Amino acid sequence: MHSASPSRLQLMMFVIVAYAFAWVTWSVGFIQSNVSQLSDTAFAPYLLAGSFAPTMAALIITAMYGGVTAIRDLLHRLLRIRMHWHIYLFIFTAFPAISIAVYVMLGIPNTIPLWQIAITLLPVAPLNALIGGIIFGYGPLGEEMGWRGFMQERLRHRGQRMWSALIIGVIWSLWHAPLFQIDDFRLGLDYGTFFPLYTLSLVLTSFTMAHLWRWSGGSLFAAIFFHAIINTTTSKLTDSTWWDLRTRTNLELYITVLVIFALTALLAEILHRTYGRITHG
Repeated sequence: MHSASPSRLQLMMFVIVAYAFAWVTWSVGFIQSNVSQLSDTAFAPYLLAGSFAPTMAALIITAMYGGVTAIRDLLHRLLRIRMHWHIYLFIFTAFPAISIAVYVMLGIPNTIPLWQIAITLLPVAPLNALIGGIIFGYGPLGEEMGWRGFMQERLRHRGQRMWSALIIGVIWSLWHAPLFQIDDFRLGLDYGTFFPLYTLSLVLTSFTMAHLWRWSGGSLFAAIFFHAIINTTTSKLTDSTWWDLRTRTNLELYITVLVIFALTALLAEILHRTYGRITHG
């Protein structure tokens, strides 16, 4: 009988700690507040605290196995901003540009001028990501040190990008499980429909971010901002004040967004095969 390798053991411990802290925190929040929507202010402190579970788990397990030096290296990745300009272009424009193109091609009517949508989602994207996705948002700042800084770093030598993306995507999806009971988190979809679609979206995102992780030399700065771009853009894609969505069912809308995730992942793979030498230097 073989014992688990050190890296596999670290990954198992990371998952246990990240799940335990988030699930307990969110469960307490559900008990203490009558949550009907994800935006309920009474639940907000619990949602925020739980979102930092991956970061907390990453720091704890890294300190246990690597000490101060490993913690310093992990934190240093937050400041790794020296990257090829192509990487910044991908971070801030790939997902929003594909989103607008898909919506226009599908003929989804916009309720505000298209130029206004384009300016908000493209030139102003870095500011929106910083304010709406990182400072006042949930997820990017609290999660990426765990999903990319800890998991991606330990899985990058264990197989192909799709394999690591599948592992991270499934774990990332199931980590959100307590939040599935909130109707607007599921976009009104039933559990059986939502879970596989949501998991696939995170697998595709993890695949794209595996490329980004490699291109940027393991920059958490890049991962956090790309995660924020994903969050801020998808919130606008489902915003009825931006688009006339009355003729689209929630399932059709979710599948449309899923296609955008898939096209972004495909673009990342094409860029990797075409410009594989792009580095953070």
